[in-house]
Amino acid sequence: MHEIRFRGKRKDGGWEYGLLSIGIEGYEIVNTDGMGLFFHYPVDPSTVGQYTGLNDKNGVEIYEGDIVLAPCAPHGKDKYSIKPHRCEVFWSQMGMPGWDLRILDYEPGVKWARGHLCLGREGDAFEVIGNIHDNPELLKEVVAEAREGKANG
Repeated sequence: MHEIRFRGKRKDGGWEYGLLSIGIEGYEIVNTDGMGLFFHYPVDPSTVGQYTGLNDKNGVEIYEGDIVLAPCAPHGKDKYSIKPHRCEVFWSQMGMPGWDLRILDYEPGVKWARGHLCLGREGDAFEVIGNIHDNPELLKEVVAEAREGKANG
């Protein structure tokens, strides 16, 4: 079992990591100094994401809302893409609940648009390249490449 931890973006743009609290003042990330003092940091609720319990190949913790490079994705029945895909990490209740990947790269003929994060392997098969909050340009790049037909690159 992994540690339950969240991250959220403070109003000044920095990130806080810790426990999630939802109170009268709204969403907060709560940390302790280890001596019994607790610190509450108000965060933007739209940026809150849970830690998946996995680290990527560089040791970076993988959180909900991260954009990762995933090794490959199935095409049709037995074909696999050679290039890694940019994917968003999200929690899904569909089928077996767990951390799923939503493929952001467009490729003609791809029938598979999402997949399970673990897929029987550890997170070290993936690489965190950003997140949907700090790196919206990654999402824009994907859309631009799709429009230009460069995703099969």
